[in-house]
Amino acid sequence: HHKALEFKDRFQGNSKEALIFRGNAGWFDDDKPRCEKNYKLLTELYPDDRESYYYYGLYFHHLQRDFPRAIELYDRAIALTPDYFPIYRDKAYALKEVEGADAAVHLLQEYLRAYGDGPGVDSARDAIAEIRGV
Repeated sequence: HHKALEFKDRFQGNSKEALIFRGNAGWFDDDKPRCEKNYKLLTELYPDDRESYYYYGLYFHHLQRDFPRAIELYDRAIALTPDYFPIYRDKAYALKEVEGADAAVHLLQEYLRAYGDGPGVDSARDAIAEIRGV
């Protein structure tokens, strides 16, 4: 019982963790307005945090299918942590919808050129193969 209360309290208010939790809950419950409200607030309260723009980008990408808006938000996240691969993967899939597979593959190849010794290498190669339909 005590644990449940602790858990509940942790997700009250506007901590980053609480907003992500409530945004994700909105996504899971197919409550787009609640999802967007929490992710948007994340970008307003935590403007220097990669996760803020990444989550908000995922919302536009997957729930609104607004790929150009998603790409803008992914770019803001990338600007904050240029070597963090997961955002590039999602941006590549959004880019594929807007500009086609070649543009998506090109982005991932740029990532590999810049961060070819980082932890995202295998994932980047896998994503390239998947986008090319190999």
